[in-house]
Amino acid sequence: MAYMINNGDDTYTTYINSDGKITANRDSSFLFYKFTKLTTIEGLENLDTSRVTNMRSMFDGDSSLMTIDLSSFDTSQVEYAAHMFYGCNNLNALDVSNLDTSQVIDMGYMFYNCNSLTALNVSNFNTSKVTNMSAMFAYCSLSILDLSNFDTSQVTNMSSMFYGCNSLTTIDLRNADFTRATEHSNMLTYIPSSISIIVKDQYQKNLLKQDLDQGKEQ
Repeated sequence: MAYMINNGDDTYTTYINSDGKITANRDSSFLFYKFTKLTTIEGLENLDTSRVTNMRSMFDGDSSLMTIDLSSFDTSQVEYAAHMFYGCNNLNALDVSNLDTSQVIDMGYMFYNCNSLTALNVSNFNTSKVTNMSAMFAYCSLSILDLSNFDTSQVTNMSSMFYGCNSLTTIDLRNADFTRATEHSNMLTYIPSSISIIVKDQYQKNLLKQDLDQGKEQ
């Protein structure tokens, strides 16, 4: 049984109750889409996500959600995570360290406008199959992004990846490979001019030169 209870201030808490595991659909996209008054989800541990391949927009538009406990999520089969936390602009804590992203091919807009997050640890992300990272962190308020373990060798679309991240001081892309990225417009637009961007070598830096020169805040 799943139900929602009013918190007394026109916001809601969702409860997912079960005596056993509830098998989530393979396509679980838009599962909590635009629950704009939802602040908390209790009982996500009762949801068996081991067969899910599509989590696109799962929490998209949940603008009142303050935290999500993903510690029980099995994402080992997930291929689509685009827009997963899009517009969750009240999230003040998000632990994604448990997520298995080894099969994911699309991370576009994954954390778009999560502008209440001051820290995000994606160091455990396996991105070896990802082809789309467009606007992945756009309009986030993070100060540091450690993407040093990101494998971007298959990524073709990086457009607007860090667009509007005006609190960023450092982006670590030391192992990134941009050679397949045919779309990278506005990747570094509206970021601080003082930002430190760590890349693997001069060749990779040259591939980013247009955005490095034109996209920073003046």
